[in-house]
Amino acid sequence: MESKISYICKIKLFFVIVLFNQAAYAQNLSFGFQTGIGSYKMEDLKEIDASVLNILPFEAKITSDYPPYIYYKPSVLLSFKNTSFGLQVSINSSGSRISSKDYSGEYTFDNIVRAIMTNLVFDVTIISISEKSKIAFLTESGIIFSELRSNETLLINEEVIENESYFFKSKNFHLSPGFKLKYELNQYFDIELNSLYCIQFGENELKNKDTSRQIYDQDYAKSEWGGIRVGLSFVINLPTNEN
Repeated sequence: MESKISYICKIKLFFVIVLFNQAAYAQNLSFGFQTGIGSYKMEDLKEIDASVLNILPFEAKITSDYPPYIYYKPSVLLSFKNTSFGLQVSINSSGSRISSKDYSGEYTFDNIVRAIMTNLVFDVTIISISEKSKIAFLTESGIIFSELRSNETLLINEEVIENESYFFKSKNFHLSPGFKLKYELNQYFDIELNSLYCIQFGENELKNKDTSRQIYDQDYAKSEWGGIRVGLSFVINLPTNEN
């Protein structure tokens, strides 16, 4: 796994060198910020919630179970006539909660899962609707750095009986193809509507520094970021080639 990540890092370093080398030939240096809603599979983590619910000796319920949530994507791109490529960081999160509360006490089991994706981005125009409107095929690919924070708390008659926290990490990969609708407001500003599907792959088991520590007695669990992303981008274009 580490050798794969090292290989990907070398590819990204090569890509950065190419990016700087091609900067003089690009029409624009573009800075973008995208935000939108992402849906995430999280099947393993949902199974853990179901298992915890089944073994509790009192009645409880799942009040949140890894719902779609907001993501953020800053990026820097070199833009040419019909293509652009560059680097991007994608910040994603979701979570779950099991809770129970009555006159005698309160129980909560909270999970917050986050991911930072370091991406290579490429798009190419496939349809020109008008002089200012275009549809492009796009793809994002890179490494997913995931972390899971779990906290289990039990209060009885306002006395803390249990308060345990756990922290797990994983590294894996993704390829996210999709499409975007681009509209040029003027020479310096664009807006884009983006839609893509994240396909996750790799050995993505969540692990603790203490290798004997399991995720609520599960032998294996992974954070699954596969799913649909739909978002809106705001782009600032700085001309680099006046010719």
